[in-house]
Amino acid sequence: MSRDMTDEDYKVGYAKPPLHSRFQKGQSGNPAGRKKGVRSLNQAVHDALNKKVTVTENGRRRRITKLDAALTLAFNKAAQGEPKSIKLMCDLARQADQDEALRAILDAADAPPAQVVIYVPDNGR
Repeated sequence: MSRDMTDEDYKVGYAKPPLHSRFQKGQSGNPAGRKKGVRSLNQAVHDALNKKVTVTENGRRRRITKLDAALTLAFNKAAQGEPKSIKLMCDLARQADQDEALRAILDAADAPPAQVVIYVPDNGR
């Protein structure tokens, strides 16, 4: 079928739209493009924790991430003796030590993480 066909020669019907309403040559069928995908929960949490907030410390205003603000608040409450904050800080410190130990082992092994297996005893916890 040639493009210079007239409306009289062309029968409109199922899967045959009128010639005047077809996509023009070089025109996209979806000019807006595909829609953005749905964000994962991990991405949403990461984005929320990395947003900046303005805090006042010792009379000075600073912009820090929400994660930094939350950690500072939790450490301050732990320093005041709040039991839940103390437990949270101990857990975070333990996790940071384990992460640092894992990085040291991986650096020493000079291998990607998938090739190294680490056994950490439970110690009855």
